[in-house]
Amino acid sequence: MKIIIVGAGISGLSTYLNLKKFLPEPPSGGHHTITIYESHQPAKDDAGNAIPEISLGGGLGVGPNGLSELEKLDPELKDAVIAQGFPTRGFRMKNAWDWTLGWTSTCSSASGTPQPTVMSRRQGVWDCLKTKVPDNVLIACRKVSRVKRGENGKPTVVFADGQIDSADVVIGADGVKSVVKEFVVGDGYPPHYEQVFELPEGLIGIGGWIPCSELPPQPEGGIWKPPNAPVVMTFGAHGFFGYGPACSGRKLSDAEDAHPAYGSEAMWWSTFEEAEVPMDTKSYDKGLIRQQLIERHGKWKDPVIQYCINNAEMSLLLPKWITPKLPKWHADGVILVGDAAHALPSTSGQGVSQCLEDAHALCYLLAHYLRESYAPTSNTPAPTETEAVELAAQKYTTMRKPRVEHILHQAQKMGDMKKKKGIFEEWFMYLFLIVLFKVMPASWQNYLYAYDVEREAEKAIGMTDDAYTKVYSASL
Repeated sequence: MKIIIVGAGISGLSTYLNLKKFLPEPPSGGHHTITIYESHQPAKDDAGNAIPEISLGGGLGVGPNGLSELEKLDPELKDAVIAQGFPTRGFRMKNAWDWTLGWTSTCSSASGTPQPTVMSRRQGVWDCLKTKVPDNVLIACRKVSRVKRGENGKPTVVFADGQIDSADVVIGADGVKSVVKEFVVGDGYPPHYEQVFELPEGLIGIGGWIPCSELPPQPEGGIWKPPNAPVVMTFGAHGFFGYGPACSGRKLSDAEDAHPAYGSEAMWWSTFEEAEVPMDTKSYDKGLIRQQLIERHGKWKDPVIQYCINNAEMSLLLPKWITPKLPKWHADGVILVGDAAHALPSTSGQGVSQCLEDAHALCYLLAHYLRESYAPTSNTPAPTETEAVELAAQKYTTMRKPRVEHILHQAQKMGDMKKKKGIFEEWFMYLFLIVLFKVMPASWQNYLYAYDVEREAEKAIGMTDDAYTKVYSASL
């Protein structure tokens, strides 16, 4: 069977690795072939020379369920991601007056093994995955312009230069502005600017990097006791500001160190409300953006925030794009994963983790139905390879769609706290958060962190789609 993955981001690479792990070999004795096409051009150094890797900007957090997925995929991957990033077991929540509102745990033992949240450059996580993918599998600078049904009846990718390539399965891992998506649902579902509920305004993120020496000093032994934490989230009347270490400078052998020292680099980010979507996010006026940052956060009391808005380099300006809810995630051998199916708001903290869950779920289900095709165990007629792909794609959608839509709904509630507020709304928000963090049980995020992909897949296999949806929804 020939499989094409469109997109070589975290979603595309993790899908490839899960396919290699789970897919059974066909009885004919041949091998499945998997190719990843990536549109991005190589980054360039200061001299204009191409850097022979894909360059991904920005920072992220890999949640406990994401780390569990990496561990199941390959324990070495989990260790590598932890070693290059900074693990934290909690976030400190503050207000614009530098008062602590509370603390929330970002660590979970729900999956069996205690897992923290890892703060990291996006590039760092991608680099860890890329080390496991052979160079000849990933073909860069090949922009897919659309997907069509080929003359042979198979899904066919059409490149920007007019050339084509057909496959038995095309997996769209090409992000929020996916071109593969149009084959599945048509052109009526473009990504949209993340709105604050029904208001016309949307959310924009600006961020960059500072030395860890500008962060508050670490406690003795590196052991953070609540409500203190290395990662700080601050809410105010004019938006949101976060910062925390992005690396620890440890060796891979130290990956299990639960209390690492700061490395060299910390990340910062500000999220604010804006009516107009910036058209050019690469050549924006940094002086104007800094002025706007100072207007929004100049009276906030945290000295780290003051350092960031006055001195820090600004690396990224990102409108918060999200994928609208799609009626389906697959059609005729073409399947969407990750942000192509469901780009979640940054407030969810689950973008990468849900991409990893998608990849695991799809490949596990595909392997199940292909085994039925290759080695039937009952008198029931065995599905063909094509039928096996459709069965797997349908169960994957049934299993994953209600989960990510629930996460989206929860994240939209948090997004409302990042919009502009009057003085009454501001202080009501502070009071609400203080009460929330005091009464919130430790298990409140179990719906996120205790999720077991293979257990849910087996449930979905054994039930009708409607029955599974009802059972899963009742568990939330």
